[in-house]
Amino acid sequence: MLNAPPPLTLGWLTLPASGPLELIPAAAAAGFASVGLRVAPRPGDIKPGIAGDEALTREVEASLKHHGVGVFEMGSIWLDGERPIEWCYPALETGARLGARYVIALMAPGIAPVRMLSDFSKLCRQAGTLGLKVSIEFVRYLAVPTLQAADLLVTLSDQPNAGILVDALHLSRSGGSASELATIAPSRIHFAQLCDAAPAAPAPDALAYEARNNRLDTGEGGLPLADFMRALPPGTPLEVEVPHLAHKTLDPQARAQRAAETTRAFLRSLDRAF
Repeated sequence: MLNAPPPLTLGWLTLPASGPLELIPAAAAAGFASVGLRVAPRPGDIKPGIAGDEALTREVEASLKHHGVGVFEMGSIWLDGERPIEWCYPALETGARLGARYVIALMAPGIAPVRMLSDFSKLCRQAGTLGLKVSIEFVRYLAVPTLQAADLLVTLSDQPNAGILVDALHLSRSGGSASELATIAPSRIHFAQLCDAAPAAPAPDALAYEARNNRLDTGEGGLPLADFMRALPPGTPLEVEVPHLAHKTLDPQARAQRAAETTRAFLRSLDRAF
């Protein structure tokens, strides 16, 4: 049994209506060691990211220092194959300035494979100059739909800072399994995102809605999370990403506290330390 659960990161999507200046103190109060921040906006998002807003960036820096919270990852860079990859370079600089260790890469559906590899490799090279690692997130309804596809992209890119983010929901919904996860080279797994969900997947056209709005807190659903955890390499960093509309009326601190407590309770129930 676990005596002390490992340090956890609070992903920004757990509090989707909260800006970074609400997220950071809520994470600190709930005992999270670090946060994931939304530095670069996803195309079509109404709410802007942090990058490009110098005043906000300075406030975020001050809040991180005041609350003793680090930045684990700077959110996602959305690669759609249409915009030149250089659009995201200022966001990478902001993420590095805030102390982020990782940037997440998401591949829009329809992007040509050659362009996908080229843009991903360029993203890795630019991020590398700033000390950032790039974690491809596979998502069933995007251009990199499975764990094996993510592993192949990392191999083809041949970039030393490239790796994989394994989200428990996306692994399950893509048809992946813990046994498949265990076959991936440990050095390829950058970090894991924890959440729970109903055991049965929704209809394909509802997967994106579930991922962004209808996850369950860790240990409160039907995903095979114990097997998932046992398949991760020892010491894999863990981020909590549990957006759920049922909790939208909770204030940020209460929501962060609930996410922390359920995740820690789940981790304590396991038969190995992480």
